[in-house]
Amino acid sequence: MKHAAIVFVFALALLGCENEAEVSTFSEVAEVAMVYDEEEIEEADMAFSRIEGNVDKQSVDAGKKIIRTASANIQVENLEKSIESFTALASAFNGYVQSSNSYDSYSQLNGDLQIRVPAENLDSLLKRVFNEAIYVQSKNISSRDITEEFVDTEIRLKNKKAVEQQYLEILKSAKTIKEILQVQNELRVIREEIESKEGRLKYLRNQVSYSTLSLSAYQLKESVAQAPGKSFMAKIRDGIIGGWKSMLAGVVAISYLWPYLLLAAMSVLIILRRYRKRKTVVG
Repeated sequence: MKHAAIVFVFALALLGCENEAEVSTFSEVAEVAMVYDEEEIEEADMAFSRIEGNVDKQSVDAGKKIIRTASANIQVENLEKSIESFTALASAFNGYVQSSNSYDSYSQLNGDLQIRVPAENLDSLLKRVFNEAIYVQSKNISSRDITEEFVDTEIRLKNKKAVEQQYLEILKSAKTIKEILQVQNELRVIREEIESKEGRLKYLRNQVSYSTLSLSAYQLKESVAQAPGKSFMAKIRDGIIGGWKSMLAGVVAISYLWPYLLLAAMSVLIILRRYRKRKTVVG
């Protein structure tokens, strides 16, 4: 039929829809196509079935898509030299240091690095990093399977590109300004969706191709700096205050000992009396 291509577009547009809002939008474009021949709706159902069968057979990368990440916290002998070594290792394994941060705490020097290397080099990099350490405090390696998300995004992208091409065909056949504006608006929407899917696929490919190592390294300080010593006058002041406090403490202690002191005094008096009596008898 002379307008079979337009009916075909309508079916393909429905296939590219992801939600009810998109179905409504595509229905508006369908109205543009139906201006030419409203009696070919039945043919659209047949076209839809053919397209759906073709989509299931689309060629997609069905290989496993795995994102591998690792983290480690290690002690090193010399932090500055180790950071230089880790940076060199990243380059040696065809990777790079995504971020690096060094800071000083009271008892140790610390460094945090984000290293990205091709996924196949992650294990070799970890082995070399651990060789640099004098103590491995913690380590973790994880894998996340994103195959389903990747394949789904890739199929949706191909469907939307097919819809875009058919909109372009409709645009060539449009005769009125209204028809042209409607199709152009749908082209803008579908192209934004295509860009979004392409961006997502690019990100997923990058995450699969390159693994990320979150590395924390630290160096213990040999000695902790002492606080500055007090001045001579400060020491004199502390001595006076300390002496006064000691005297007060002594007075308080004596107040607790008065029964014993009283008993000792009475004992001394008794002994002195007996001594004097004996001296008088002898004389």
